[in-house]
Amino acid sequence: MREQTLKHLLKIRDRLEHNLASDLQLSKGLVASISVNPTMTQQQFEKIAETLFKEDSVLRNIAAAPGMKIKLMYPVKGNEQAIGLDYRNIPAQFRTADLARQTRKVVLAGPVDLVQGGSAFIARFPIYLRNDYRPDYFWGVVSSVIDKEQLFRISGLYDPMPVEIAIRGKDSLGERGRYFTVILNCLPKMPFLQTFSCPSEAGSSLPLPGEWATEPTGLSMISLGFITLILIILAIFIFIVFSLNSLNRARQKAENARQQLSESLRSLHEREMLLQSVVNEIPDAVLLKDSDNHILLGNQAAAKLYRTTPEDFIGRPESDFSAPRPLAEYFARNCPTATAAVKPVFFYSLTGSIIITG
Repeated sequence: MREQTLKHLLKIRDRLEHNLASDLQLSKGLVASISVNPTMTQQQFEKIAETLFKEDSVLRNIAAAPGMKIKLMYPVKGNEQAIGLDYRNIPAQFRTADLARQTRKVVLAGPVDLVQGGSAFIARFPIYLRNDYRPDYFWGVVSSVIDKEQLFRISGLYDPMPVEIAIRGKDSLGERGRYFTVILNCLPKMPFLQTFSCPSEAGSSLPLPGEWATEPTGLSMISLGFITLILIILAIFIFIVFSLNSLNRARQKAENARQQLSESLRSLHEREMLLQSVVNEIPDAVLLKDSDNHILLGNQAAAKLYRTTPEDFIGRPESDFSAPRPLAEYFARNCPTATAAVKPVFFYSLTGSIIITG
């Protein structure tokens, strides 16, 4: 009889541990996302948080409170009264939120009476960030609200059972905590204790009939394997989020560089068109050449003289064109030869002086 009773009670304990741990481990994914993006908007928060709420989830809602004041909430419907709530103004909730801040560990609080109505457990996740100006500073807390009745129901505490159960350890105080749930009013005839673990260091207690030693069960090993799997998935999720952020930053830098290059090319083209227009207005034949005697620019008058077009001048040596003999003699007298040490640019007209610019 004792062995059967113990087996039944350990099954309930494993269900409680599993249902608590699975949803709270998923909540850590949201905590990691906020750590990567601490300026997250309500829309971004909702997009990530909605993936945590599955059909059999015990989560009632989840809230983020930068600076201890609730700013982000999912779902918003039904929890409007909690948005803007400052934990510092509610001593019962501030104590556990501040405990999470001081210990830098998850604190399971409750059961507590919620502002929006009902009773629930609340897991407080402290978030600490680092940057170049404020190393390791406190951002705020994320609170995962766990519906007490839903947790007890899916864990089997309300199913018909051969034992009477009471739970104590309010606010994760374990054996030091007071009783907060009694099933079938069994306390007067229960002298023995069986414990179960919760996410914070101070465990809650599940008093059960019989002072029997507990040994690892198949369900406990399954729970451990499930938690390990969740941690692996969480690590992969964080890596993907980090990689996507890095990729987005790289794409943004590339796009900015492309826009700057496009602006520079457009500006250069506009200046070239302006210079060409000005030079074309000069009635004299004008050529712009580099030190290697390649033509950079010529006006309409020069093109007419060389029997070509201004566009055909660009990039070609002057030797490609047949200049009239008087013009060639004029260039030979007035255009100095460039040395290897200096690479000037020659700008000259047939009737004006030669201008050399470095």
